[in-house]
Amino acid sequence: AGYLTEIIDQLTVEGQPVPEMHALLSEALLGLKAGPATSGFLRTFELRVLQHLGYDPQLSRCERCARPIDDDVTASVDATHGRVLCDGCEPARSAGLTFSGAAVRRLDALRGLSLAEGRQHGLRGEDGRQATELLGRLLLAHLPRGLRSTEVIAALHAGDRHVD
Repeated sequence: AGYLTEIIDQLTVEGQPVPEMHALLSEALLGLKAGPATSGFLRTFELRVLQHLGYDPQLSRCERCARPIDDDVTASVDATHGRVLCDGCEPARSAGLTFSGAAVRRLDALRGLSLAEGRQHGLRGEDGRQATELLGRLLLAHLPRGLRSTEVIAALHAGDRHVD
């Protein structure tokens, strides 16, 4: 819940209500009462936040050349502009910052879903990890600072790995 709330808090301005964002947060918090957040639930929430703010990422095609993002295409995030580009338009400038076409398409499949529908979409394995990283980079392009809640979540997950 803290992660969802922190995203809304950072992307809205105090004293300037955004009813769509608050309705989305309410829907998400109610959804958490139905069960724990899944990766599909969280990615659907993040996509809807970006859509409500007018930052809806193009995930089926490169935003520069319109090349389809297929299995044989790798993509990267232009963090300055918060957009997804194909490997032809944005060769990876840093190691490990490319994403498979399959990961991008898995995110695209969440577009337009309700949070309840998104909950049913599992984002597991390498494609799921990449989808999470890609959407996280798109979000960071529009946030005034990094999310503190992600640091807490990462620390909790690191602690889980050490439990026998």
